[in-house]
Amino acid sequence: MTTLPYSTIDLTSEEITQTLSVFNSLQNNYQVDFKMDFDFPFKEFSLFDTYEDYAIGPVIEVNQNSSQFYITFTQVFYKLKTGSGYRIRLSKEYQTWCVLPLNKQFGHILIKSETLLDKIHELVHPIEIDFNEDPDFSKRFYVMASTDSSTTNLLDDRFRGCLKQMNRKDIWIEVAQNKLIIGNKKRIDMQATLEMADFIRSIADLQK
Repeated sequence: MTTLPYSTIDLTSEEITQTLSVFNSLQNNYQVDFKMDFDFPFKEFSLFDTYEDYAIGPVIEVNQNSSQFYITFTQVFYKLKTGSGYRIRLSKEYQTWCVLPLNKQFGHILIKSETLLDKIHELVHPIEIDFNEDPDFSKRFYVMASTDSSTTNLLDDRFRGCLKQMNRKDIWIEVAQNKLIIGNKKRIDMQATLEMADFIRSIADLQK
């Protein structure tokens, strides 16, 4: 595909190129098509609390072996402080956010790569959920959830194994009841998007 079946008025030439590159690369392994009528409540997710607003742009529907998920290129609006007098200006950019419908309710779960700051916070306020049976996972990832039971139900050894196979350290995963999203809070990047798509496909396969 060489052109998008959407209005590109809000997309930069780089964003158009990246989106088309993702679509064409996915065709090598998946059945893909652009979905024109996709809506999703990103505002239900705490990862979007820092944004002023959002607008869903191009969406790719991915199908593979009866598994289905979505790759959205979503425009987010946020405020940046400037160096002089901390004046606030509104910025916007398109980011990749993959969406997977889940077949069960899992409460509220947030997963990200663990940083040194997280480890320090954990010493003061122990809110992280650790997996004693999987110390490698607990060392690499920071997990918070509404209930321990919902977390362990979803994050079994197969889920954790899929996540440990990802080499990226900039990913964020959030579950809100029966919906899972994954993104990296950065501008569209083809390689990052393809890695997130492969991960979310592996999680979709676990639901069969």
